[in-house]
Amino acid sequence: MNANDPSILSGYLQKSMDRGKTWNKRWFVITKEFAMYEFKAHHDIYAIATLPLPGYQVIFPVDNIENVFCLSHQQKLPPTYLQSECTASRDRWLNVLKKMVNLELPEESNRNSTHSSESSGSQNAEDGCDKMS
Repeated sequence: MNANDPSILSGYLQKSMDRGKTWNKRWFVITKEFAMYEFKAHHDIYAIATLPLPGYQVIFPVDNIENVFCLSHQQKLPPTYLQSECTASRDRWLNVLKKMVNLELPEESNRNSTHSSESSGSQNAEDGCDKMS
């Protein structure tokens, strides 16, 4: 799996495995095979982790922390905390993840497929976020 392969949703999220004490920026890609791949950057050719989504629970809100949501599995510890950079991005991730953990594909109109952040006509999860200069 390459970070630029076709996907249902892709984009940068902050990831924490310690309830938000430390965060790492990672590029995530969700595929139609109900898996979420984690890369260090959007141009990487190898994933550093793969998460099969069925069986996970999407938890939101988390401790009233803005734009943070959690993926939890009863047989896997610790839970994965993810933070998007804006509400619009968070809502896209939540919409897709809530379907994928239940083996449902999101409707075509709700998908944000990308080959890369430069692909014309495609969107990534950060599209719609206000950027600070």
